[in-house]
Parts: sequence; C-alpha cells; structure tokens
Amino acid sequence: NECETGVHDCDPLAMCHDNEQSFTCECPAGFVDRSPTSSPVPEEFVQHADCRDLEEGYTCECRDGYVDRSPNLASQPGRVCSAPEVCPSNHECSSAAVCEPLGGMKYQCSCIQGYVDQSPSGQKGRVCVRNNACRDPKLNSCSRNAICYDEMRGYRCECKRGFIDRSPDPMHRGRVCEQPPPPAEPPIHPCQDPERNDCHPAGTCRATGAQSYTCECLAGYADRSPDPRSKPGRLCVLTEPVCLDPEQNDCHAAAICSEVNGPEKYTCRCRDGYTDESPDPLRRPGRVCKGMVNECLDRSLNDCHTSAICKDLPNGYTCQCPINSKDQSPDPRKPGRLCSMQVNECANPSLNSCSAFADCLIWRTGTGASVDK
Repeated sequence: NECETGVHDCDPLAMCHDNEQSFTCECPAGFVDRSPTSSPVPEEFVQHADCRDLEEGYTCECRDGYVDRSPNLASQPGRVCSAPEVCPSNHECSSAAVCEPLGGMKYQCSCIQGYVDQSPSGQKGRVCVRNNACRDPKLNSCSRNAICYDEMRGYRCECKRGFIDRSPDPMHRGRVCEQPPPPAEPPIHPCQDPERNDCHPAGTCRATGAQSYTCECLAGYADRSPDPRSKPGRLCVLTEPVCLDPEQNDCHAAAICSEVNGPEKYTCRCRDGYTDESPDPLRRPGRVCKGMVNECLDRSLNDCHTSAICKDLPNGYTCQCPINSKDQSPDPRKPGRLCSMQVNECANPSLNSCSAFADCLIWRTGTGASVDK
C-alpha cells in the first residue's frame, strides 16, 4: 500500500488513493491540478502494453500482437497482456514445422520429427526436408543389430533387445551391437558321463554329492565287486530268478512260484486241480500238492451201489441212495454202498394176490393181507 507507506509522488496537499495495481492522486476541493501532462508509466506495463495519459490519471493498452487478459478489463485494461495462442496467419514456417507464437507478430518455427532443418541462417523452420537416413543404410552408421530412429536433427541408433552396446563413442550409441556371451555351462556330474564313473553296465550310478557317487546293481543281478562295501556296483553278475532255480525255492512241482519283496523272497500256491496237503498250509503253502481225482467218473475208483449217486469231494467221494430206495449199507460211515428199491406190489396187480374185492396194504416186508370189501 503505497499510500500508507508513503512510497508515492502525490502532492503533499493531495489525497492518495490506493488501488489494485498502484495508486492515484486527487487534489482537494478548492485546488487546481497542475500536474505534468505525462503520468509515470508503471514498470509492469512497459514490456507488452502502452500507457496513455488522461486528464485524470492514465490508462493502459496492450500492444499489437498481444491479447488483453486483464482480470478487470472494464476499469483497468492493459494490466495483463499475453501472447496469442496461435501464430499470425501470414507466418513463414514450413508445412513440416511447428509454429510457436512469441507475442506480438513474433513467432518461432521448429521442424517436426523426421525432418531436417535446412533453413537459411537465422531463420529456423523455414525449410524442412524429410530425413531418410534410416530408410537407406548408406545414409546411417547404425549396427545391423540396432534400430534406427529418424529425429529432427539426423537420427539415433539403439541396439535391439538381447544385444549389448559396444560402441566406442558413448555419444553415438548403437554403432556396435554384440550378442551377450553364452552362459557358462554347469559342471557335469560323474553320473551324467559314463566315462567319468566306473559303475558296471548292469548297475546304476547314484549321486551322493556334487562330484561323488556310488553304484548299485540292477534287480536280478548279484554284486560281485572286489570291494562291495566301499565300492559296490562295479561288477554285477546276472542271477537266475528264485522261482526258476529249484535250488532257491521248495515249491511243489504242481505249485505256482511267485517272487515277492521281503525276506521270504517267494511264495507257493497249488495249481487248480490240486489240493494243498503241505504240513503248514497257512504259513508255507504249496509245498505238497496232490492232484484232485474225480472217483465218480471212474467206476473202478468208487464202490457206490449201482443205483446210488456218487458225489465227488475235495478229499475223496461219498455215495447216496436215490429217493424211494433204502440204504442197507453195512457200514453207516460209508453210505450208498447197498441200496434196495422199495417195490409197491399193490400198484401192480401182477405182484400181489389180493382179491379184486379186497384192499391191498403195503407191509414193510411185503404184500399185506386181503380184506373183503
């Protein structure tokens, strides 16, 4: 506030009035204003505005080529003068250039990307020629493994992804692009190279450390290595399966031998048509197998009565007299050895002597007596 601080040039008898931009002076009643015709021009308006003296105070006007953007345009014009947003319609920039307004009738031209400025000295952006350096390999020094980019002032090179820039001049990159060296191969374990381990061909190599290993004979091979404790699997000899070697199993000839994993190494089972008569059929089956004979199919192998029914059993056979017959075998433990048919004499008149006028009754021992009707 110039009026309060005294930083003003009003007459000592005049009244000072503060405003947004500066201050004004006013002579009191009864006094004549003899101030000079030219009022002082505020420093802020010198660059883009002209100050015009008035009878009472002054006013500001933006110069040609500037736009008045003062906040209080009606009462205080010319306080904010800025360059227009567009260049003058008669600018001389190339069609391949960008025009940048600088205020008033001034402007600046810049060639767009991909064009080279060949304007006369002091006149940028007047003549812009398309940059074809990247289209023609003869016009650029980019590496074959680099990508060329046209720019306003020439071109630039960038190595492709996966390539390392070895260009000698850091200001000119992309001139030497090389592939990175291949990664070092990991060390090969002795088990991966047959020439680096001494395991038998019928053995397997098993890693025990970064460069250590041990050998194991395959299933069906016996380890006959000179030092099987510290260096096993160096000599593996084919062994006959347990079930194929009679000296290694005690299965019956009519039994099936099956190899199993465990201390017993094998198990035995009598074939179909044979019964297991081993001393310990639960824990050691298939050691004694006896063929199952159907005595009922051969009359000479059973003593059943001719009219009896022979039934084959796993261990032997049994006989049973048919229905309507009587079992009269002498040994009750061996039924069906003697069967007598029960004859109904009453059903056949030729087998009884009963009168035609009598009822025939069956007795256990023969024909009953006749009874008159």
